Amino acid sequence: MGGPFIIGVGGGGSSSGKTTIASALIRALSGGLNASEVQINEYASFLKLSAKKRWGAIKYTKTEFYSSIIDDAEILKEPNKDTQRLIEAGAQVVLWVQSPPENLSEVMPLALDRLYHLDGIIIEGNSAIEFVNPDVIVFASTGGNKDIKQSSWSLLNKAEIVIMSSDSPLFTVYPDILRNCKVFDTWNFNKNNDNDIIIKEVIDYMETLMNEKKAKELIIERSVEQRISCAEARKIAEETGLPYSSVGKLADDLRIKISNCELGCF
Repeated sequence: MGGPFIIGVGGGGSSSGKTTIASALIRALSGGLNASEVQINEYASFLKLSAKKRWGAIKYTKTEFYSSIIDDAEILKEPNKDTQRLIEAGAQVVLWVQSPPENLSEVMPLALDRLYHLDGIIIEGNSAIEFVNPDVIVFASTGGNKDIKQSSWSLLNKAEIVIMSSDSPLFTVYPDILRNCKVFDTWNFNKNNDNDIIIKEVIDYMETLMNEKKAKELIIERSVEQRISCAEARKIAEETGLPYSSVGKLADDLRIKISNCELGCF
């Protein structure tokens, strides 16, 4: 997995909690959440988000006509700006990208290139996330978010993780429409003292997604004619930290048969 790990944080509209969640993720990750649990081996750099300490952030704002990438510290640190909150959370580099959506193909690669030396990047802004296609997408619907913008449904359908409060318009309908993502619900994320617990759970789930993605890559890489040995499958489980049963399910999803099973693990 080359380059920084990219997390996209989008939402249902203004006041949906995007910056609150993005800042909480940066604070937890750049502070070395669970650092004592990191196992230093050849896989640690991409299988443990807690091993990634250097995080940057891109804040995207839609404009009508012009494009710019702002890195001026005086502007970014102005009081009450979202960029100020991202800096205070611990982001090593923050860029404020302003652009019409149709110009993102020109401006976003330039912004990402400036942060490529970091371990991870958090991108806040729906259109930017749609363009970049991050490793993980988090959709926010908390606080004052009383409605989901029509343009946000596309991103919601791509999200792996949804964080919402009980006053979210999604709260009463999510069992029916959010079947393909992990939902974290809270009374009010912006004021809840348990935010750190929720963010810890979100990061743990992201790591599971990373492990599963790597396991799939290894299963495909090490299979021959749609078959992989039990010994090799067990090795993949141990390398990625996944249960044997999870690796077995991933192999089934890929329609790759595990052969010569010695221990009934799969």
